[in-house]
Amino acid sequence: MYIYKSYYSREDRIMWSAGVLLPHAPILVPEIAYRSGVSPGKTLEAVNYLKFTLKGFVPEYILLLDPHAQTGPGPCVINSERFYGSLVGFGAGDIRIEAAGAGEEGSSLVGHINRIFPINENKPGSFSMDYASIVPLLFIKRIFGKIPPLLILNPVILDYSGAYDFGVHLRKFRSTRDWLLLASGDLSHRLTQDSPAGFHPDGEVVDRKIRNSMETSSPEPILSLSKRSIQNAGECGLRSVLALIGISLGEKIDLLSYESPFGVGYATALWQREIFRVGKKEHPLILARRSIEKTSMGNKPDDYLEEMPFMANKEIEGKRACFVSIKTMDGDLRGCIGTVFPARSTLWEEIIFNAHAAACQDPRFKPVGREELARCRISVDVLEEPERIADLSLLEPKIYGVIVEKDSRRGVLLPDLEGVENTERQVDIALAKAGIVSKERVSISRFRVSRFSE
Repeated sequence: MYIYKSYYSREDRIMWSAGVLLPHAPILVPEIAYRSGVSPGKTLEAVNYLKFTLKGFVPEYILLLDPHAQTGPGPCVINSERFYGSLVGFGAGDIRIEAAGAGEEGSSLVGHINRIFPINENKPGSFSMDYASIVPLLFIKRIFGKIPPLLILNPVILDYSGAYDFGVHLRKFRSTRDWLLLASGDLSHRLTQDSPAGFHPDGEVVDRKIRNSMETSSPEPILSLSKRSIQNAGECGLRSVLALIGISLGEKIDLLSYESPFGVGYATALWQREIFRVGKKEHPLILARRSIEKTSMGNKPDDYLEEMPFMANKEIEGKRACFVSIKTMDGDLRGCIGTVFPARSTLWEEIIFNAHAAACQDPRFKPVGREELARCRISVDVLEEPERIADLSLLEPKIYGVIVEKDSRRGVLLPDLEGVENTERQVDIALAKAGIVSKERVSISRFRVSRFSE
């Protein structure tokens, strides 16, 4: 069983905390999409998911891989003092961004890259970015609330295995600063007959291999493709993806979305360093989401229990009951299962097993599919010990959950639920859940919870 600390020192960590793949088509920017009468679709849902998932983390610097940026005989990096740009060429001149350069910290990274990959460094006072940088950075601003200082590098001069090796080499750089790898790129441009670049059957083949590589955190599916198939597909993000896979060194990459609304493949993916994934204070959520991910792949808790991170902190210690709830981004319930009294030896196990049950054993819903995960929100309610009450005036729906019992029937309702504004409503719902018709001889208990929500 893996054991992680909930913190780690700056001295013993590598610089990369996370990496993100984002598409760069301007039509995916919400302001442009809405003006064009187009729904931003799954990509925007994935960006909103990233905003939730990376809450509390803001990188200090960004390395942006832009396959449309300036290039030369080798990889070219733009280490500018100032970056700027707009989408005026796409009828959206009001959409403008600016960002500072990475300065000396960026120069340190360039020096590290140069040890293995000869690199052309351009150091202008200011640099006008193309849309393949601007669009992902607009998403980054949506996720983090700002655009951190950055470097821009074009990886297209690298061959495919070289792009993967480049990512592996990036991983080896040590720094006391938090960096994010931002991989910009669209996948095949030839997926449908009405695609602007035309149709080729290799488009779907290549996109499937790219998705498989990210889902397995392995370059092999991509590297098994022929150069002819890749050329036929007309992609522009393959090297960015390979660099992301390389920097992950086999750690989990979450493919958050894939769509092809205009005959072009758009994917969004997230890699987080393992120690970063479990180092956040909302670790009950990490356990729950990991368990749900495993469940969506057809596994049972006994199959993956030993793979789950064990975190020795106060939220996980001891025997505690809990509920795990799964909702859609619109707030609709997708599954909820829990325990009023502990059924396992630790809260750690309680969360894992209840998350599994919420995902596939709630009789009100079909099992949660893997393709839904990026569009689901998870909450974990850790229960305090219930106390029996004799007077309904001791209930307060925003503070206390309620348990109603009669004979062998029991109904439970968590506190602070939307639409439950008064005690009578709370008790009536709990009675209905239990199938209790008469309120005579019904025992009532209340309980508090510690709630962890995405």
